[in-house]
Amino acid sequence: MEDSNNDSIDDTARNWWQRTLSHLKNAERISRLAGTGVIVFGLIATVGGIAASSASSFTTWSASTFGILGASLAVVCAIIQKILEKDHIVLLDEAKRAIDHTQRYLYQRNEIRRQIGDMQRIDTQRLQMQSAFSLMLEQTEQLLVASPRPGIEKAIKNLFDVCQAELLASMGMTYADKMTISVYKVVRKSSAEASCLEIVLNRKPNKAEEQDYVSRSWQKGEGYSGQAWMSANEVIVPDTMLLPASLHTNKLGAQAKEDPKAELSRYRSVASLPIFVGVENEVWGVVSVTTNQPDKFSTDLQDDVASQNVETVRILSKMIAVLVACYANSGEEAPPSAADESGGPDEPV
Repeated sequence: MEDSNNDSIDDTARNWWQRTLSHLKNAERISRLAGTGVIVFGLIATVGGIAASSASSFTTWSASTFGILGASLAVVCAIIQKILEKDHIVLLDEAKRAIDHTQRYLYQRNEIRRQIGDMQRIDTQRLQMQSAFSLMLEQTEQLLVASPRPGIEKAIKNLFDVCQAELLASMGMTYADKMTISVYKVVRKSSAEASCLEIVLNRKPNKAEEQDYVSRSWQKGEGYSGQAWMSANEVIVPDTMLLPASLHTNKLGAQAKEDPKAELSRYRSVASLPIFVGVENEVWGVVSVTTNQPDKFSTDLQDDVASQNVETVRILSKMIAVLVACYANSGEEAPPSAADESGGPDEPV
C-alpha cells in the first residue's frame, strides 16, 4: 500500500511537471505572437501617421484612424506580452519550489527506504547467526558424548559442516565474494623450533576454491593472524587499502609473499580474533575471516552491519574455545601453554 502511494506521488509530480512544461510552451507561443503583433501593428501605426501628415490618396481622417487603430492594437499586444511574461516568472518560481519540495521528499523517502532495508538485512543476518550457533551448540553436545570422540581438528571441521551456510549468510556473504574463514592452532613441532600458527580449517563459499588453497603457517606477529596471536587481541581492518604502506611491508607484508597487490585486493576487509582457552585466557589459536569486499568488518558501532559481522566472528571464536576447553579438560587436547604461545615481545599493529 505504501509503495502504491509513493508511486502515485511520483506520477503526480511527473504529470504536474509535464503540464507545467506544456503551459509554458503554449504561453511562449502566445507571447511570440503578441510580440509579432506589437511590431506589425506598430508599423501600421507608423504608416498611418506618415500618411496623415503627407499628401496621399488617403484622406486625413482615414489615415489618422488607420494609425490610431494600429497603435491601439500594438499597445494591446504589448500588454498581453507583459502579462504572459509575468505569468512565466510566477509559474517558473512555483515550478522550482514544487520541484525542490519533490526532490526533498524523494531524497527523504529513498533514505528511509535504505534505512529500512539495512534494518531488515541486519535482522535477517541476526536470525541466520542465531541459527548458525544453535546448530554449533547441538553439534558440540553431540561431539562431547560421541564414542569414540574425533580429534579436535576433525571436531572443528564437523562444527563448520553443520552450520557453514548459515554462518556465511549471517555475515552477508555470497558465492560471488572472495571470502575465507580460517582457523589456526598454535603448535610447536619440536623444542628447537619456535611456535607457529598452523591451519586447522579453511572454508570458502565456493568449494572449488578450497581445493586450490595453499596451506600457510604464520609466525608470531606475521600477517593479520600472527598479529592477533602476538597481541592476544582482535585485529579488525575495515579496508586494508587504507593502511599505511609501512604496515604492509614491515608487519603485514608476510601476508603478501608473492604478489602484494593481488593479496591486498583479495584481503580488503579482515577480522582476526584469538581463541582463548583456560582460566588464564591463553591463546590456543586464531580465527580469521577475510573478504575482497571493503568495510565488511568494523568496530565502529555506527556501522551496524560491519560491527555485527565482527560480533559474529567473536561468537565463533568463543564457540571453538568451548569445544577446545572441553577436549582439554578430558585430556584429549594439550593446553595452550604446551605450545609456549602466550605473550610476545613485539608491539602489535
